Amino acid sequence: MQIGGDAIQAAPKLGWRCVFLVPADRSYLPIAGDSAPAKAAVTEFIDSIGYSVLDAGSVADSWRQATGTPVWGIPYGPYSNENGQPAGEDAIRAALATATR
Repeated sequence: MQIGGDAIQAAPKLGWRCVFLVPADRSYLPIAGDSAPAKAAVTEFIDSIGYSVLDAGSVADSWRQATGTPVWGIPYGPYSNENGQPAGEDAIRAALATATR
């Protein structure tokens, strides 16, 4: 996602199956970027579609949420579960922490 020339990586595996969670089961999505205003804009958007945001650091840290890393889908449930499951802040932090290059 790009806003005003500032790159922000957000929403690994934002799939249709996760969009309809009730507010009590709000999932967290990690974002990473170098621009505070751009992060604020992305956070506002993500909040508006029913998710919470976990600030995962700078663009240099964004590899932790790249395709194939633990945060890419695993906290949200197996692909075989088409309803998905809520992923809280702790689950997203743990997944990001276990990412390796």
